[in-house]
Amino acid sequence: YSLGRILENVSRLQQFFSPLNAHIHYSVKANGNLSILRALVANGLGLDVVSGGEIYRALLAGTNPEKIVFAGVGKTIDDIQYALDTGVGWFNVENVTELKIINTLAGQRGRKARIALRLNPNVTANTHPYIATGHGGAKFGMTEEVITNILARQTEYPHVDIQGVHIHIGSQLGDTTATLQA
Repeated sequence: YSLGRILENVSRLQQFFSPLNAHIHYSVKANGNLSILRALVANGLGLDVVSGGEIYRALLAGTNPEKIVFAGVGKTIDDIQYALDTGVGWFNVENVTELKIINTLAGQRGRKARIALRLNPNVTANTHPYIATGHGGAKFGMTEEVITNILARQTEYPHVDIQGVHIHIGSQLGDTTATLQA
């Protein structure tokens, strides 16, 4: 790896998104090398994780738990408990069942979990069909109708703080058309 090149790219992203006060998070599943993770964290990035093991790795890299986003479709109850107990800053929530679990477990700990609801925007991305995740038939995320219903009934989830929407329509996108539609 060229750490210099990685950090140059990070700097370019930070400069580009600085007017938006954006939080940039690196996906640990892309490369969990601790030296790289530590360098990214030292340069202001948060980390995006999809498992308890990746949470552990992010913490080993020195990440402030508040700068960890717990995403992914396969969150186990043990992983959610671990995330809550270590103070992970954000959960990207995939479905109503996961929302209820996080709400219950956060309540048992006397805290509120900060979350973003994953929207399936029902767009077709220009990528391989096996890695497209934002079309109507995909198992990922929630429809606009489901999210609207959750927002209308927020009082049923007193231990979560809904602060955003998460959208991921696929990887290795050939153009930005579907992203802009989403």
